[in-house]
Amino acid sequence: TLFITVNGTEIGDVPFSPFRADITGALQNGENKVEVEVISTLRNTLGPLHHVKGDNLNRTGPGEFCDEANWTDSYQFVPYGFIEPPKLVKITGE
Repeated sequence: TLFITVNGTEIGDVPFSPFRADITGALQNGENKVEVEVISTLRNTLGPLHHVKGDNLNRTGPGEFCDEANWTDSYQFVPYGFIEPPKLVKITGE
């Protein structure tokens, strides 16, 4: 989920892909300050962090935290955040 603020005006949550928001009403002539906050999952905080399947689990429950047969000492983090920089796109004619 993304939370967007433009020039101090809260645009709001953008919870789903393709993560687009109309910020037109908050823009001013000249420079503008656009802030994008990424609201993350707790997967990398709470785990399971040591399961060999990493994030390829169909479910997560108590068994994934104490499954000795699938335990690894290495941490299995999930990539999260911006995959590429945000883009401002001007759409005309709609």
